[in-house]
Amino acid sequence: MKSNSGRSRQRTLVLTLGYQPDKLTDFLETVRQRCRFSQWFCGHYHINQVIDERFVIQWEQISKIEAASI
Repeated sequence: MKSNSGRSRQRTLVLTLGYQPDKLTDFLETVRQRCRFSQWFCGHYHINQVIDERFVIQWEQISKIEAASI
């Protein structure tokens, strides 16, 4: 999903957090577009923040993740 400006959601989030997009964020955007997932957890940005119901940034916490039944 691209915004009207042509920037990806991942790129917009990275810029909002004060980081510069790089090859890793571009790769993760490709993964986001190609995969189906209910939640996306990351800890790269050294903050604890719930972006929305699907995207969670965790740095100083641990969450138990249950495997989805297929």
